[in-house]
Amino acid sequence: MKTLVGIAKDLNEVMGLDPKIPVVGITKEKLTAQIKKASAMIDPINDEFTPETVAGLKNLGFWKEDDSDQEDTPEALDLESLIHQTKDLKELKALVKDREEFKPLRKRIAGMFDLNDLREEMLSLLDPDYTPPAPEKKPKAEKAPEKKGPNQTTLIRSLIKSKAKRETIVKELAETFEKTEGWANSRLKVYENAYGEMGVNDKNL
Repeated sequence: MKTLVGIAKDLNEVMGLDPKIPVVGITKEKLTAQIKKASAMIDPINDEFTPETVAGLKNLGFWKEDDSDQEDTPEALDLESLIHQTKDLKELKALVKDREEFKPLRKRIAGMFDLNDLREEMLSLLDPDYTPPAPEKKPKAEKAPEKKGPNQTTLIRSLIKSKAKRETIVKELAETFEKTEGWANSRLKVYENAYGEMGVNDKNL
């Protein structure tokens, strides 16, 4: 029953259910039925649950095993882009903790301090055939100043400082980086995993 209550609370929070699944004064059978009903509305791309909730739904037979597990789906491609574009080691580690795809890395990330090493291992888990690009050698005299594009974390911080709502931040991220809103929502969640909801623990705000 404790597991069912945990699943129900996570569904309520992530999916914003209204009315919420009751977790007090309800029988195990009725709670299971409510969870089954709610699970039919899960968005496998944008709804991100705890590993315990996913495992519990799978055990109950309520988890959708769909295209999100297939190679080269939009979600997989967006996740790969997110890994490539994240420049903060802390945020990459938060992504490892948040996504089931990177579970094998969780016990080792505490001792990983190189951004590129962690990125390569994450990409290898997404695609077993992934081969890290060979380092490009350029004569020092030919090096030109690197032109950097807009930084995702900087944009998020700027929008939070301007009191923008969550929906506005997601839309701005999607438009600025020419990605889907699903990708932008995942990117904002990575930031929040590192710095708290809407950057409450971000000292740069």
